[in-house]
Amino acid sequence: MNVIWAAYDLKAAPYAHLSDGTMDLLVIRRGISRWQLLFAFLRSANGKHIALPYVEYYKVRSFRLEPLCDRGILAIDGEQVEYSPLQLQVLRGIARIFGC
Repeated sequence: MNVIWAAYDLKAAPYAHLSDGTMDLLVIRRGISRWQLLFAFLRSANGKHIALPYVEYYKVRSFRLEPLCDRGILAIDGEQVEYSPLQLQVLRGIARIFGC
């Protein structure tokens, strides 16, 4: 994430800022229960999910995602991408936004 809100009622990355040169990366590792996942999702409405012990929150400039198996589906922001290792990085200052 690079903005606080993923939807009007989902404060996914409460410390994100569009122009800080970082992405806010949230990690929930496998092995948690469905109840814990539901509880984290419910607390994400106000950003309190990041205080849970099984939710990891990082501010990063880049990261690499490497699939652990040969086949599957990867999606970035709703778009399906080639199933292979992905390298993502922030390109700070590459876009300008004007508004009134």
